[in-house]
Amino acid sequence: MLRLLSGYWFSQTLYVAAALRIADRLAGGPKTADVLAEEAAVDREALFRLLRALSSTGIFAQVGPRTFALTSLSETLREDREGSLRSVALLGGHPLHWQAWGRLLRAVKSGESAFEAAHGQGLFDALRENDELGAVFHQVLTRAPELEQAIADLIAPLGFRRIIDVGGGTGELAARLAGACAGAEVLLFDREEVLNSAPARVGVKLEPGDFLAGVPLGGDAYVLKFTLHDWPDSEAIRILSSCRNAMLSDGRVFVIEVVVPDGSEPSIAKTHDVNMLVLTGGRERTLAEYEGLFASAGLKLVQSTSTPSGASVLEAAEIRGPS
Repeated sequence: MLRLLSGYWFSQTLYVAAALRIADRLAGGPKTADVLAEEAAVDREALFRLLRALSSTGIFAQVGPRTFALTSLSETLREDREGSLRSVALLGGHPLHWQAWGRLLRAVKSGESAFEAAHGQGLFDALRENDELGAVFHQVLTRAPELEQAIADLIAPLGFRRIIDVGGGTGELAARLAGACAGAEVLLFDREEVLNSAPARVGVKLEPGDFLAGVPLGGDAYVLKFTLHDWPDSEAIRILSSCRNAMLSDGRVFVIEVVVPDGSEPSIAKTHDVNMLVLTGGRERTLAEYEGLFASAGLKLVQSTSTPSGASVLEAAEIRGPS
């Protein structure tokens, strides 16, 4: 219990280590705290104390007097490592994120976003105004290329001709879809300020807009990856309804989320659900809850496919009345 109670110490010390790029600076081999402090332009004694504390739990290794090296844990913080967790550390310890968690009690009492209570604006408004936070946020969303490839591999054999990636960020999934779905038009749809940061990608067209107001017409596949969990049920139903109204009669909606299991077994989705309460007022959902959202939007679940990453691809089609 004491270790759990001090958990926030680790999120902050790891944030500082990530911000100072300590893992990257140690990639070539051990260094003293004095050398690292000089490279990072920070106080030598304070950095030594930080690294000593992190080494005591196995995150770094103290291999000599005031000298530190990487371990398998701190290797994950290297920015050049595939699947790097550096952006996760930077997001989790960012002052705006950190301060929002300080309002968790208020969020539990009210059921409303702690982020808005802490900062007087929603997360997505803050992302528009804070370039640093916005960049880290999108890095976190794009750190799972194996998931994006799994999604593309599932969708490609279905032969869609016009695929809309709704709220697709800077376009990593859209690029995978364009590469896997030969001959298909792939449209990346997100806010203009997000698309301004999206690199040019072969086979991907950009269209700015607000999916709460509507989505592009005429698609036969609408893909929403880690989008619905950002929103309470009313907005999630609105987004799904927009997709249903915009898509062709034989179209499909693909929702990619980490589904909360029904039983009592441990699941990261259950703890991440509290993070959604803190950040956006949204929520993670069970499969039955997603089926309820689909039904409210005039859709029905056709298939649920689990991926190796732990996320599920939920395929939905329009509910049609008797002919």
